[in-house]
Amino acid sequence: MTQGHLHRHLRLPDLVLAQILIVVGTNWFGAAATLGMLGVLFWPLALLLYHGPLAVVVMALVRACPEEAGPYQWVKRAYGPRMGLFFGWILCSFMLVFLAAGCLGLAGGLSYALKSVDVDLQQWPVVGTALPFVFLALLTAFGWSGFRQARWVQNLAAVALLLVLGLLGYRILQAGLLDTWPGFGMSVPTDSRTWISLLKILVFALSGLEFLALVAGECERPERTLPRAIQIAAPINIAIYMIGTFAVVLTIPLAAIDQVNPVAQVLGSLGGVVATGVLWALLLRDFGQNTLGLSGVSRLPMQVGLDGRLPAWFGRVNARGVPTHAVLICALIIAAILSVVTAGSDRQEAFQMLLSAAGIQFGLTYVLMFSLPVFASAAFGLAQSALLRVCALLGGSLATVFVLISVYPIDSDPDPLRHAWRVLLIVLVLLLPGALLAFLPQRR
Repeated sequence: MTQGHLHRHLRLPDLVLAQILIVVGTNWFGAAATLGMLGVLFWPLALLLYHGPLAVVVMALVRACPEEAGPYQWVKRAYGPRMGLFFGWILCSFMLVFLAAGCLGLAGGLSYALKSVDVDLQQWPVVGTALPFVFLALLTAFGWSGFRQARWVQNLAAVALLLVLGLLGYRILQAGLLDTWPGFGMSVPTDSRTWISLLKILVFALSGLEFLALVAGECERPERTLPRAIQIAAPINIAIYMIGTFAVVLTIPLAAIDQVNPVAQVLGSLGGVVATGVLWALLLRDFGQNTLGLSGVSRLPMQVGLDGRLPAWFGRVNARGVPTHAVLICALIIAAILSVVTAGSDRQEAFQMLLSAAGIQFGLTYVLMFSLPVFASAAFGLAQSALLRVCALLGGSLATVFVLISVYPIDSDPDPLRHAWRVLLIVLVLLLPGALLAFLPQRR
């Protein structure tokens, strides 16, 4: 099977909403708000330092190589098929771990939403344990349906996020908070922990613009629509983060901010149907983001199968243009991770370590991607643009620092050296199969 069997269902409006959905995380409103008004002003600075540079680099690469499984294709073209396969392994493995965490988050979100209508799932522990698997089954069903159907769920999820943002703005005006706002007076923090926190927020909260390149073969004219979607969505993402953080800062005392669900905390005072509706809207937003995540990650094994580095079975596409085999394999791996995590509290601690290791892999993919315009521009026929090189160097430098402070977390662990060794060991275990698959000679 070839890319010709993929169907191009995704158009510009779908892509703009998907970019917002995949990038914006409402938990970051609370994380930034703990910095006070500095957290509000942080977002425009983040646009200049990271989100903007990432947009410039991704737009250049998409225009040069608008192919399915884009980031994998970019590294393969620049550094060869073996390095491309290794990069694809890193990208796929960390995304599967994050999707397992997403299923757990969906289960928690549903429990939280049901409590608002006086239904407590803690009374039925078996149901609570099964919920992540139920959500995984739903994600898989939408993955099998293809973007012709799934894009409507994803669009609705993005619209739900925008409606919640509108409610945050209404909450500010309704309470007359702007009348008592003291202004942007603040002091620049001098402690290292605050700056490390800012850097982690910057990279985690504002990455993802390259994600839709994974499904470039299913976008209408991807060399035009994907860059255009980034141009539209990037400033909207920053505006959403600013408004959300501003609402939290104005309504919640710094010491009382809920960093897990700050939006529900801010809008809970509206009470009644509105507060309940917000919880369900946030759950829909999370579900839409995870459906998009599973669909995107499945295109990596599909493309590797088409390239002959995995059995051809992985690359098979059905009549609807969906790689159902690749979706199934990804879902089974996520189910295996969930089975281990839900087996006991001691294993949940191990999962937290796995998440830390996956976060390092996340950073490594950006280090590699930002290196492409600097060290391999000729492979893409990219013009020698000073802006592109500066953006790549700036983004790559921040991604590298992010990886280093994730390995050695001087801000959040009483024994950072012990934590570093444990996480590095997990990272090496995760990377080893990919290295063997990519660099060992293939049997003929």
